[in-house]
Amino acid sequence: MSLAATTNTSKPLKVVEIPIRLIDEGKYSVRKNYDQEKIGELATSIKKTGTLQPVILKPMPNQRYHLVVGSRRLRASKRAYKETIPAMIVSGLEDVDAIIMALSENLQREDLTPFEEGWAILKLMKDHKMEAQDVAKAISKDMGFIDSRLKLLAAPREIQEMFADQRISLVHIVTLASVVSPADQIEYAKQVIEHRLTVKELTTLLKEKKARKFQDRAEHLLINSKKVRLRIKEFDHYLQATLPELKGIAYGETINLREALRGLKVTVEKAMKTFAD
Repeated sequence: MSLAATTNTSKPLKVVEIPIRLIDEGKYSVRKNYDQEKIGELATSIKKTGTLQPVILKPMPNQRYHLVVGSRRLRASKRAYKETIPAMIVSGLEDVDAIIMALSENLQREDLTPFEEGWAILKLMKDHKMEAQDVAKAISKDMGFIDSRLKLLAAPREIQEMFADQRISLVHIVTLASVVSPADQIEYAKQVIEHRLTVKELTTLLKEKKARKFQDRAEHLLINSKKVRLRIKEFDHYLQATLPELKGIAYGETINLREALRGLKVTVEKAMKTFAD
């Protein structure tokens, strides 16, 4: 959120100095990791020129404040031994709106890692019952962005570590999400790294593997189909030889039994043809 932030009445928010000791952070934070070197650089800058952009706070009933936006600025100000920090107070802010505000602010600054973006999106969806489309609209991102962050979080830990070490790209992970088995995903990811596969090459590899599996399954079904047809034929011969010997069954009942068994034979053959196809 920029300095042009407004309240529900569309009046510009005033910037006031708030004692740092009255500010609690964490409830709306979307950041998981902090680069301590950059925090130190920001602290040095704050010592020289002060905090150029205010943080955004939500007032609490006990005369304290929840930090909504500005966690790095707050931490750097603490390191710079500042007692107060310039802030804008936003009253009547719902929790879900505070998280959206924090996420949107950091996305604009490109301050978050894809993992942190994913965690924030997931938090909105789980804790506040938002649909993915609603989150995308709220933070002004397309569904491709939302989908890629969620697939990153869903990836096996080993693949997440590959991404964190910059050995594999986020687009590779999105492509690998089509593979059902986590073990297979990891194996393909290793191939990407070993052979330096592009996303296009990985996509081709997955398609070829899927085609081979389909062909193997089709051949397996065809073999099974032939076996079943042979058993049906043997059973039919058995019936032809056995039915005349069933002296205790009336002729009409024998005909009905024969027709029922023939119907069963046709049904089984059709089912096997469907599987083979």
